Amino acid sequence: MKFFSDHDGSNKENAIIIKGAKKSQEGVKAEYRYLKENLGTAGIDWKLISQELYRIGDKSYDVLLLSDNKGKEFTLWFEISNFFGK
Repeated sequence: MKFFSDHDGSNKENAIIIKGAKKSQEGVKAEYRYLKENLGTAGIDWKLISQELYRIGDKSYDVLLLSDNKGKEFTLWFEISNFFGK
């Protein structure tokens, strides 16, 4: 089973959708698994600068502002509607 959508997370239209998480705790763990698998080790390869929740229409998004190990900042959007608040 594929656990993440093919989206790149660059904006809400391309938000990464976590599939199969039934509870918030599972979904958050999956987000950090995605980060490790795609960006590397936290604190070495990337750093979390901020994290915000957005509700847009009937969808919920977890939006992470990150920086890479060279200090370049970027944002990743996760669509979390299927598990948020459960």
